[in-house]
Amino acid sequence: LVLADYDSFDWEFIKVESPQFVTVRIPSDLPRLAELKDRPDRYLKIVGETTDVTQADIRRLMEGSRARWVPDVAKRVSTGTRIAVNLDTSAQTLSDRYVRHINPPGFDIERLVKTGAAYLEKLDLSNPSAAGGRITLGKMVLDNYRTIEHAEFDFDRVGLYRVIGVNHDDDGTSDNGSGKSSLLEAPFWILTGKVLREEKLKEGVARKKATEPCRGVLDVKDAAGRHVQIERAYFPKSGRSTLDIRINGESAKKLVQQKKRDTQEVLYEMLGIDDEILRTVDILTNSFEFLGSTEAKRTELLEKLMRATVFAEAREMVREDRKRVDREAVQIDTEVRVKDAQVGGARGRITELDGKLASFEVDRVQRLAKIDTDIANLNGPMAGKRAARDQAVREQTNMQTRVTELTAMKPDTSGVAELVSTAKDCDTVLLDSMSKLRALESEIAQIDTRLRHLAQGHIIGQNCGECGSGVTREGVDAYRARLDTDRAGKAAECVELRSLIADATTVKKQCETDRSAIEKKLKAVEEGIRGATSFINTKAHEIRTIDESIAGIDRQLEMLRGQAATVRDEQPAIGHLIEQERAAVAEGEPVLAELRARLEGLREELKYLEWWEEGFGPAGVRSFALDAVLPVLNEAVQRYITRFSSSLMMQYSPTSKTKKGKLNEELSVNVESLSGIDDMGSGSGGEQKRMMYSDLFARRALRLLRLPDLNVLMADEAFDQVDAAGIEILMDIL
Repeated sequence: LVLADYDSFDWEFIKVESPQFVTVRIPSDLPRLAELKDRPDRYLKIVGETTDVTQADIRRLMEGSRARWVPDVAKRVSTGTRIAVNLDTSAQTLSDRYVRHINPPGFDIERLVKTGAAYLEKLDLSNPSAAGGRITLGKMVLDNYRTIEHAEFDFDRVGLYRVIGVNHDDDGTSDNGSGKSSLLEAPFWILTGKVLREEKLKEGVARKKATEPCRGVLDVKDAAGRHVQIERAYFPKSGRSTLDIRINGESAKKLVQQKKRDTQEVLYEMLGIDDEILRTVDILTNSFEFLGSTEAKRTELLEKLMRATVFAEAREMVREDRKRVDREAVQIDTEVRVKDAQVGGARGRITELDGKLASFEVDRVQRLAKIDTDIANLNGPMAGKRAARDQAVREQTNMQTRVTELTAMKPDTSGVAELVSTAKDCDTVLLDSMSKLRALESEIAQIDTRLRHLAQGHIIGQNCGECGSGVTREGVDAYRARLDTDRAGKAAECVELRSLIADATTVKKQCETDRSAIEKKLKAVEEGIRGATSFINTKAHEIRTIDESIAGIDRQLEMLRGQAATVRDEQPAIGHLIEQERAAVAEGEPVLAELRARLEGLREELKYLEWWEEGFGPAGVRSFALDAVLPVLNEAVQRYITRFSSSLMMQYSPTSKTKKGKLNEELSVNVESLSGIDDMGSGSGGEQKRMMYSDLFARRALRLLRLPDLNVLMADEAFDQVDAAGIEILMDIL
């Protein structure tokens, strides 16, 4: 069967065997589709037995009953999403071919291949148990299991066995309830701990009214050749179940502890079994379960049958790594953002600080200019102050010279005391002389009075104390003569006194004049000295004031010069901060570059992991593997259905169509018959049974291709609803 885009297909070499079906025979020397280089996504040119058929004939055939599904599948193949490969291709090779066929843009194909292969290698596919289900059943022992009190059965026997039972609890004429189905279902319970029927575990395994535990022991030989004994027990009173595994006679408890997993999971892993595959392929109570399942469920079961579940396991590993890498990438991205913000912030701060530094330099120049201006403004007054001080010093010096000169001009005051003493002596003489003169003048006045009296004759005839009683003329004259003499003497003495007074007064005046001249000159000199001294003091104060001003200006100048030196030598904290920020940038940039490189690497790794998360998914290499086995399944199912009925046709399709016409990556089963049925549910019971067995044997054929050591197929009520001819065919196939 060729699936292709029939609008562009070269329709040579096609043989029409009937009005409904087209058979294309592919010779063994035809290159496999996976190895074709010439536009494999468009069409496959078929070479083989031919009958002349026109394209119009093919289109007419397509308009028949097959038109519902063939074009859809053809469209899928034409887009290049599916490609056939060998059934026995290893998982690594299959993933390799899948990658090279898809050839996704933007990826390193070799790296992509190695990435997928690395995850498949982690699954230890070389382990025989990894092949899945390669076990050989041996002896089985049952106690108190359902209707069976005790039974032993050896599965390790070649041949076809029909199990017949007799119910001795009945009248012995019926085989219902004799334990046939129990014998078939027991291995499933021992291996999985589950029951096949839709019932509780207690009703599914324990004998009615049993008080003893239900027990089953099954000997299994696994793919590694180890002898595994599985013993499972169920205690109906407590509802508790136990599972014990012995490998080559030794308990597997240590293995379970090492695995740190449930004992049942360890058993599944060790034997590579799956309860659904056991139920639908090996131990069958309802073989129609596969065909009656949904397309998605059929896809899942077929993937398990093909051991394509390794890709699901690989996908889980990829998903975990993708989550881990994604978390790490998010963390690194956060670190990159933080570090980038830090480095960017440092760069921004450097720019800001550079601006501040430039502003600082401008401000420094302005401050220095202002300081220079202030110094210049102070230098002018300083020069004036210094000139004024020099002038004051000169004036002070000149005045000090004048004081020296005046001091030299100061008169000798040593004779002043003598003059004063002389003046005092003169005063004494004058006082004494004046006193005497006044006394003499008083006496002369008295004498003159007496003389007048004498001249007037007042005292004549009177008693006179001086001249005696009974003054006579002679006495008066004598008395007058004495008075005149006395007066003349006193007058002479007065003249002398007056001369002495005049002399004393002259001397005194001279002394006073001389003293006054000395004092006046001294006063004038002293006043000059005092004036000069006051001037000198004033100038000294002026000089001190000027000196203080000069000192103040000097301090201001010194302060300004110090400020200028400080401003010139100033190394602002900005420069230190800039160095710190530049050091932070220099330190942060390599870290940022490393983080970005790590982030880029993680994103690149994440891209490959995301691709493989999809690649190991249902629409990826698993569908690729599904397409690989569909030709085998389709050939087998058609071979078996043809043996059962020439009017039936069954075919597996890798896609299913929804009601809205959307294609899903799910396994659908297409059925047609000459009687007009177009799905499994519309056929009769016999037709459904034939389809069920055709599907079963097709999947068994696929399973046996992968697992040739599989030694058991058990079917319950195998001949139910099968006519005699069907039974004969079924027995022949079995």
